Amino acid sequence: MVKSMLPNLRAPIVDSRGLITNDWRRWFEKANALMNVDAAIPEAVEAKKFSGIDAAVVSFDGYFMQVPRLLVADVSSLPTLSAGQIYECKAVDVSTVGFTVSARVKTVGGIVGQPYVLGANVGGVPAWQVKKQTTEDASDKIYRFQISGKVPLFSSDWVDNVRPYSATFIGNFDFYVRSNETWVKVDTKEIQFIASGLTGELLANYPFTNEILDIVNVSAIGLSSGQNMEFGVHPQSGSILTDFVGVSYQIQTFASDVSCGALSVDFWTYP
Repeated sequence: MVKSMLPNLRAPIVDSRGLITNDWRRWFEKANALMNVDAAIPEAVEAKKFSGIDAAVVSFDGYFMQVPRLLVADVSSLPTLSAGQIYECKAVDVSTVGFTVSARVKTVGGIVGQPYVLGANVGGVPAWQVKKQTTEDASDKIYRFQISGKVPLFSSDWVDNVRPYSATFIGNFDFYVRSNETWVKVDTKEIQFIASGLTGELLANYPFTNEILDIVNVSAIGLSSGQNMEFGVHPQSGSILTDFVGVSYQIQTFASDVSCGALSVDFWTYP
């Protein structure tokens, strides 16, 4: 019976300040009543506010037994900025004890494209890898992979060596990024070619060169520690990768980056 009253499971449980939304609060209250629970469940996730200026070390005052799952900066009370300026406020070095405030004002600059850097076949999965060139991620969350290789024959109407013929070649390739020091497969792309009217022997694989494939909506990547690579490509069975030209993407640059100074920033969190 409780299950039938569930709100939209894709809806966020908390708002931008870390407070539980009205839909979920009403569901918790109904569930509590059905289970004869005296204490309201939403009280267990009551949001707490902590504040500090740039570079300040803020203490949780023993409130948390574990690292908070959500710590959101609230800049709504800060002064309005000039056109082209943005607040970038976040909590860094978060622990069970507290966190350090990073509160900056940035002036937006231009968009800068990052060129291709040649990858290599290092084995494993993904077999072909390349290093990301910047700590900054793509401003539009799009990464342009460029590869060369071969895709296997899928079907043909080649009969008794009679020409011309038509043949379809299809191959699949998996694309990876390293996030939090772990490889994550973010997409699989199919590459297809149709060849017709060819003379000579029917090919088992169709070669392609410098095929460009856009991988979109990629979440945060950052830059891994040491010599770990951040981008990878792996051919599925039957497909062959002969060259990983690299990955290009665009980053947002900033003309200036200054501290918010004495402006105190609020952070909302819950256990």
